[in-house]
Amino acid sequence: MNPRSYLSEGDGSARPDALGLVKPHVLVVDGRPADSFIVGCYLQQFGCPHDVAVTFEDAIRRISGENYYDAIIIDVAAPRLGAADLIGIIRRREQTDGLRRAQLIALAAFAPLDDPKECLKAGLDDYLSKPCNPRALAQKLGLKEMPFAERWPTSD
Repeated sequence: MNPRSYLSEGDGSARPDALGLVKPHVLVVDGRPADSFIVGCYLQQFGCPHDVAVTFEDAIRRISGENYYDAIIIDVAAPRLGAADLIGIIRRREQTDGLRRAQLIALAAFAPLDDPKECLKAGLDDYLSKPCNPRALAQKLGLKEMPFAERWPTSD
């Protein structure tokens, strides 16, 4: 599936940047403030509008409001976060409310979902391992133009 197909059109979430490139609106769900800060910094460098939720309740509040997220990055191993429940809630809401399917990307210090079939069965579309590599993140989000890319490591 082409990551660009997740981008919203006309609902106010994904907006063209100064070069006319559309950037996805992203929600980062991670119970570890340092990790969500790092991912948020990368997203800021990419020019992607984003929000951060550090608790299950905050994530539910954000997705239940008027916000639409093109991509949601979820730390699936965070204690007390309830990642599996959150994924189920997101997918059920998309079906019942007729919403466009958001790209769900797992984030974990170890990759518990190495098998793509397991990712899909869990309701996820992809995963990233920690520490998050900015090139890999940009690729998962379908971004072609990456500022400061020459400074980033090339391996994940």
